[in-house]
Amino acid sequence: MNNDIATNAATNDTTATNALSETVWLLKSKVNPFPVASQLTLRDGVLSLALQPGASDAFIGWVAERMERTTDDLKTELLGGHNVSVFSTRDFTVTWPKTFAGAAMEITVAGRSWLACLSYPSGSALWQTMNLITGRRQSKAWKAAFAELATAA
Repeated sequence: MNNDIATNAATNDTTATNALSETVWLLKSKVNPFPVASQLTLRDGVLSLALQPGASDAFIGWVAERMERTTDDLKTELLGGHNVSVFSTRDFTVTWPKTFAGAAMEITVAGRSWLACLSYPSGSALWQTMNLITGRRQSKAWKAAFAELATAA
């Protein structure tokens, strides 16, 4: 994770580049996740989400459907070694669902919602608890970055 924004928020230094990027897991829903690894980046007020080639190993049919693409088309592009942009925009909203205790964010872009978990959603209760703790820690940098954007607007 690039910590530029977390450092900037802590020092109130707004002169450095505002960039935050890390691997997140897109979840189909809160109940039936089908996690897909992707890269979430916030740079200069633009929030971007991209699938990386390794995502082709996951069940990506639901992602393809939300992107209004065919699964075969998306998988072919990923298997070709290409990153696939899901979105890149300045026009987004972010909420933090309580069911994930601050370890996941719901990003809405153009009327479409994407649930992005900051830690891998495992099935084991013990591991899930540990992942929630890690995800909550990671969410602090994102929350600070989004708060900084809101005050700059």
